[in-house]
Amino acid sequence: MRLLPIRQCRAGDVVADTIRQSDGRVVLRAGTVLTESMLQQLERWHLTVVPVEWPGFEAIDPEPWLPEALWPALQRWFDQEVSRLTVRESTAARELVTELMDTVPASRRRAFEFISLHQGGSAALTAWLNLVGLAIHLTQRAFPGRVEEVALAALWLGLSNPERRSGQVQETAAAHVVELVQKLREFPTVSSTTIASLAQHHARWDGSGQPPISGEKIYPGALILGMAETLTYLMFRTDGEPVPAHEALEWVMGGADIEFPLSLVQQLQHTVAPYPVGAVIRLNGEVAVVVQNSVDWPARPRVRLLTGSEAGKEVNLAHPQEKSRVILGLYHERDY
Repeated sequence: MRLLPIRQCRAGDVVADTIRQSDGRVVLRAGTVLTESMLQQLERWHLTVVPVEWPGFEAIDPEPWLPEALWPALQRWFDQEVSRLTVRESTAARELVTELMDTVPASRRRAFEFISLHQGGSAALTAWLNLVGLAIHLTQRAFPGRVEEVALAALWLGLSNPERRSGQVQETAAAHVVELVQKLREFPTVSSTTIASLAQHHARWDGSGQPPISGEKIYPGALILGMAETLTYLMFRTDGEPVPAHEALEWVMGGADIEFPLSLVQQLQHTVAPYPVGAVIRLNGEVAVVVQNSVDWPARPRVRLLTGSEAGKEVNLAHPQEKSRVILGLYHERDY
């Protein structure tokens, strides 16, 4: 499978993975032959890449961190209204998080790869799913004993912005978070640590956020939630130009010890894979396709070289002898 830029797709290309519409419905399945009208519709849905079958890429098969069986439950949760929440929903949230956490242990042996817009459907749902997954993965690495409380906070955060119903991704207004926190305080089943993660996730390390607290006064779960929200917002925003994962990651890294503590930003670097499996990338002097992301250093994946004197060879860019090969970004052409 290759993740091909939408503007490089042509009628006759064959879809290699499920593509969802903004309401979560499956509209194209693997094996569908694309037509001009299909491609025009995909562009209207703001897809940037399309998974297509590609000669020589047959063995490249990404495995999403979120199992297909959990999609319907998460979609139903995302569609709820804050004003109608009851104790029953707070119990259901804990059960859903337990199911999610049961799928995550393997993440300790895998880098976190973002669910693509073609998999999530709407930008709002895709951003939120990635926020939940990243919060779990990152907390598992940085604060293993706090995974459940941060995962619950991430789950609840999906209900805080009314714009989600239209599929829009905008910065969450403080007023919406306050409303959600006030509602959750009515439920004895929601822990104070989960509420703290939500209430403080707009706080920033240098004190510039809201509430205006700084440094170690900010609850650790709030820092993780805030960083995950910032990253996913940059990637899926609809109130401006979204950016690819590697650029969003650079942006967050630039805020180390300003917005978020350096130690946590370093954990993020060791958690997130900026280039997904199946993406074709530019190296200095070569082109390659990502075949596997390393859990130790996901910014340096295993790739198969597509050009140059060693074309066809697989190399692990994390190996010291490969340090001369530098990733310059995504490759946007149709060849290879």
